Amino acid sequence: QNTVRPLPTLKDLLVPAAPRSPGRKPGNFLFLHEDSFASTHPAAHVADDNESDDIAVLRALLPSRVDERVHNAMNKWIAETQPPIALNREDTFAINSNLKFIWIGLQWDVISTANAPCELGIVAFCLDRNGVCKHKKEIVYWGNQTSALDALTHKAEGKPGDDETLKLSLYQAKVGRVQEVVIFVNIRDGRKLGQSFSNNVRRLKCTCYDKFGGRYRDFAYVIASPPFAKGATNLEVARLKFQDDAWQFRCTRSETTAPLKQIYEKFCDFDESPDVPKKLKGE
Repeated sequence: QNTVRPLPTLKDLLVPAAPRSPGRKPGNFLFLHEDSFASTHPAAHVADDNESDDIAVLRALLPSRVDERVHNAMNKWIAETQPPIALNREDTFAINSNLKFIWIGLQWDVISTANAPCELGIVAFCLDRNGVCKHKKEIVYWGNQTSALDALTHKAEGKPGDDETLKLSLYQAKVGRVQEVVIFVNIRDGRKLGQSFSNNVRRLKCTCYDKFGGRYRDFAYVIASPPFAKGATNLEVARLKFQDDAWQFRCTRSETTAPLKQIYEKFCDFDESPDVPKKLKGE
């Protein structure tokens, strides 16, 4: 008579990783032991048509659970051994030239008003070597998610906890002759709703980082917190600039009471078309 053993828990299936070199202690990273599942439950070897629903669910969920724990452990180790640099205004961080992409993640803590939520959004201008945005496609914001040639994209798969994310492809930026990216955070309809950074934003963080799958390394970050200029609805947080054959991340952290219309006119040099200006200039 065969005895059916209880299903193993996820904890039972996870064991410390082996040392990578002699004398090195095992890390805190958890991996699935290749024999643990089979040894603790013989039913794992039966055909898929005959396995129980519980076994099938466990088999489907286990890889993603293990990957998540491994990524989290690895990200924690990277953050502890290579901590990011906090930038003050006008500080610059030189980015590794071997990267293919630069990621920018923004997080914020806002105070909504009784009549409307406080909604923040990225507005990024892609500039040429003369510091000019030459086409409406080069403005990335909620109404245009991708710049020309996909050099700069407004992504949804950034780091956990990010409210909005930008991804800069360094090759596409070179092809598209993008030399600088100016990153603003705007309170949508802030002037209309009577909202501002001084009244409605507790804290804002902008992080420059590298990312591969579920793993990432933060290079540098900018923190913006009160006091802000009274009535300001736009904040230039940082800039990415290609200079001296390398990309740099510079903290600008400068809020302004000027509407997006004036910011648009400052950076853009092309004939107006009816779509982009209407969306931007009403903010």
